[in-house]
Amino acid sequence: MGQDYNPTGWSTFGPAAIDKVLKMSCPQLIHSANYQTAPMSNCHGITVFTSELFYPYYYTEIEDIFSAPTEDFHLEGPYGYHMWDFVTHNISIHKDTVYEIVAGAFCPTIHDTYRDEFCVVV
Repeated sequence: MGQDYNPTGWSTFGPAAIDKVLKMSCPQLIHSANYQTAPMSNCHGITVFTSELFYPYYYTEIEDIFSAPTEDFHLEGPYGYHMWDFVTHNISIHKDTVYEIVAGAFCPTIHDTYRDEFCVVV
């Protein structure tokens, strides 16, 4: 893996690295038709979950993260929320958006510390 390391590459430190290791350790993942859409748990005791549990908003849906949530928004559904900082680092965060709601729920100290940036009045 060292020969493929690219410190500035997209997803080098996260999904791409894990994906490469799992494909080497679990070649059945390569041949699974539903590899990216259905959880698999037959890989050396490792369960591989779908991407929706870690980034329910894909980078092409950034405007949804910085907008008011729709009725299909469920805060408790995913295990985590990836906010795509590489492409969102200079977008303002406003009150009552998905980003602000997620920050308030899962990062309350940061949310409270930077409440002015989130336009939150206490």
